[in-house]
Amino acid sequence: MRFFSAFGSAARLTPGDLGRAGENRGVWFYRWRGYRIVARNVRSNEGEIDLIVSRGKTLAFVEIKTRQTRERGAPHEAVNRSKQLRIARLAERFVASKRLEVGLVRFDVLSLFWNGRKFEIEWFPSAFELRAAPSRPWKRR
Repeated sequence: MRFFSAFGSAARLTPGDLGRAGENRGVWFYRWRGYRIVARNVRSNEGEIDLIVSRGKTLAFVEIKTRQTRERGAPHEAVNRSKQLRIARLAERFVASKRLEVGLVRFDVLSLFWNGRKFEIEWFPSAFELRAAPSRPWKRR
């Protein structure tokens, strides 16, 4: 992955490199804040959860959105209600399959904009919430 040209000028990344760099930066972002990485790129037929992190009894499902142009808006604006519900379904299946004891479930969005030299980061902890039964916070109603 090449971030800078030989002369150190701003670099434009390919979509694949941009996504990988954004997810790697997201992992670093959470680790720096004391979170443990539970899983990365959890895939199923319905979609993917980019990052699952925990700290204490809090489990956060993270959607990482990375862009290098603002033509289509800010990265976090792409996480619409449909995407939120898909993430929630995937999160529910993940918790059930791993039989995890979870205190609090949170859905974060990490918005990264590559300006050609570095990532500009906006963090939205608890970016969206779903109603749930208190005894099963991962199960939406």
